[in-house]
Amino acid sequence: MLQLLRTKGFGNAVWVAFVATQAADGVLTYLGMHAFGAGSEGNPIVAWYMALLGAGSALLGAKGLSVACAAFLHLQGRHVLVAVLTALCLSAAVGPWVSLLWG
Repeated sequence: MLQLLRTKGFGNAVWVAFVATQAADGVLTYLGMHAFGAGSEGNPIVAWYMALLGAGSALLGAKGLSVACAAFLHLQGRHVLVAVLTALCLSAAVGPWVSLLWG
């Protein structure tokens, strides 16, 4: 099992999953802002940037920063950490938005 976690294929798959999860979170957050208003953003820093720059620009910046940081981790071989962050984003961000928008 440990050998699988060290393979290039696992790392690349985790990287693709992380980027897809960030994209999904960005799109769902944008839809949620339009459906429920700016007060529905749970991250106060992102909410502040939304008020300052607009939802689209703030989300592109936040998601871009997330992807850049994960790219650094990916290039350092921290694939398990990127996998944990992907799972965290799916459960704490994407899942709740899906429930709110279509639940």
